[in-house]
Amino acid sequence: KAVRARPVATPRNLSRMPYVARFSTDTPPDEVLARARKVLKGYRVERYENSVSGETGYLREAGNVLFHFALLGL
Repeated sequence: KAVRARPVATPRNLSRMPYVARFSTDTPPDEVLARARKVLKGYRVERYENSVSGETGYLREAGNVLFHFALLGL
């Protein structure tokens, strides 16, 4: 179920994140979001209103399932 889930929405307060950078550009927002999707190629990408969210997640979920099966085996 978690493997097929959409990536989580971008946090509202990005200043709480450990790595944050701000910049401004004259490029239209739609073009910036399209470029962000290209940068996140290989990730599961979801576009929300004015942000792009991406995550890999597949290997993490597989590892989680394997770990729990190992616990059951013990």
